[in-house]
Amino acid sequence: SKVASRIVQKYIKNPLLLDGRKFDVRTYLFIAHTTPYFVFYHHGYVRLSCQPYSVDAESMAAHLTNQYVQRRDPSYSGKKEDTVWTFDQIQTYLSSHKDIPPDWIFTTFTKQMQQIMMKCFHSVRHRLQCRLGFFELLGFDFMIDDDMKVYLLEINVNPALHTNCEGLRMVIPPMIQETLDISIELFEKSRRRRPLMPVDSVRNFQLLYYDGGAARKTVPLPGAKRAGVPRKTS
Repeated sequence: SKVASRIVQKYIKNPLLLDGRKFDVRTYLFIAHTTPYFVFYHHGYVRLSCQPYSVDAESMAAHLTNQYVQRRDPSYSGKKEDTVWTFDQIQTYLSSHKDIPPDWIFTTFTKQMQQIMMKCFHSVRHRLQCRLGFFELLGFDFMIDDDMKVYLLEINVNPALHTNCEGLRMVIPPMIQETLDISIELFEKSRRRRPLMPVDSVRNFQLLYYDGGAARKTVPLPGAKRAGVPRKTS
């Protein structure tokens, strides 16, 4: 019988905690066009566990923060809205608990994530199918430890798009609409042999990479720019 492949990752025993709970961060890489490549980034959201974290905790919900696991925890129904935070919420929390700049999430952290995402893209771009009309939305999951070091956990080729709480409803529906708008615009421009730039449908996505044939380039990563980031007031 065929032996299945496996990947073993070292367990991060010192994760940064929010209110004593473990979390990870879901963000998105959007390959909107492949002839030439257009690669975009979109802010996501923070996924928190229902249960307090300790390295010896027996509950799976204390260790795995994705919604698939959290929804199966008995306390989920009463804590559902607090299992998803926006980027503004985590920045506010960290600003009051860590000695970091007031825009660390939107600058330093975002830049580190984007650099990792682009390394992943370039490592496999030669294996991707490049055809007119092809596009892909990928979910990247990151973790931060208590020394503020950033780790890539995994890449999801079929990221969950459910909207069962307010934090998800703020991010996912407008992002999906923009994904389709950008893809269709680039497809129609290519089909009609019109200039691809500028991409008029871009609202909240940030262009990370554009391979314009001979004019191949990497778009500079944003600094303190925060335009288009969904905000939640509380």
